[in-house]
Amino acid sequence: MKAVVNFSQLYPFEDTSAAELSAANCKPKEDGKRAIYEVELWEKPWENFEQFNVKKVKTLAAGEQV
Repeated sequence: MKAVVNFSQLYPFEDTSAAELSAANCKPKEDGKRAIYEVELWEKPWENFEQFNVKKVKTLAAGEQV
């Protein structure tokens, strides 16, 4: 399974627990660096195995829209 995900440097609200942390409830840092990553998940459930392969695809310029 492959997916391209856009991550910004984010900071959580101070009262958010790690279990509740997601991009939906974080806001980007002012002048934070942004990049596009390709994340690949390799699973072997019969061996209880998961491996994430992460590759940086592109660094985004300030103000560049995806």
